[in-house]
Amino acid sequence: MIRNKQIFMNKYIFLFLLLLSNVQTSFGIGKPGISGNVFQTDCFVENKGQFDIFQKKIAQVDYAIYNLNDEIYFSKSGFAFHITQREKRKLTKEEKREEKENKVEEEEEFENGRYNFYEDWVSFNWLHSNLNAEVLSENKTKHYFTYGDKRFNAFGYKKIMYKNLYDGIDVEYVLHPKGGIEYTLIVHKNADLNAIKFSYTSAEKLTLTSTKDGLKIKTKIANLIESKINAYYEDGTKLD
Repeated sequence: MIRNKQIFMNKYIFLFLLLLSNVQTSFGIGKPGISGNVFQTDCFVENKGQFDIFQKKIAQVDYAIYNLNDEIYFSKSGFAFHITQREKRKLTKEEKREEKENKVEEEEEFENGRYNFYEDWVSFNWLHSNLNAEVLSENKTKHYFTYGDKRFNAFGYKKIMYKNLYDGIDVEYVLHPKGGIEYTLIVHKNADLNAIKFSYTSAEKLTLTSTKDGLKIKTKIANLIESKINAYYEDGTKLD
């Protein structure tokens, strides 16, 4: 989910919200283990090598989110949603009888091939952006996340920023309480707004529809909803 974008006087702030809807997620590498508070998964987890298996989908992953239905990977070139869904297939008479006689857990059914698995990758790409942008993070978690090997132990952060994504333009990402991400473009004095360009791509067909609430991006599994832009001056005054 992408939510809101802001802009200010000497600085302008554009605020966007992007939301993923109608999907049941099955994480590609499994949910991470957590060393501390197991409820605090609402953060950007630093890549210590555990996400490198996705380099073919998104180059040089810096951080990732595993929160609610969201599995999102971030880099200097943008971010990518990994959308997955499991759907129980039609069972044979023997399988139905076995299921009735023996209580079978959902994970066991999945492992035994009783669910069909579908996935899609939807990428949000910053076009002609600065691949040498400075990557910053704030509000480090007290706990770390584990991914098997100790060298993959990684902390999470509540906010990440790419400074000078374009000349004089920064992008800041935070999580929205109801899921999805909220990103803010901070446009400094004398920066060129026309430099900001982006695209959505997917291996599967995407359908984009303009609605009263913003932009609806339809995939074969789920919908992404991007809110309308909100723009502000640095003092908080809304820009019409």
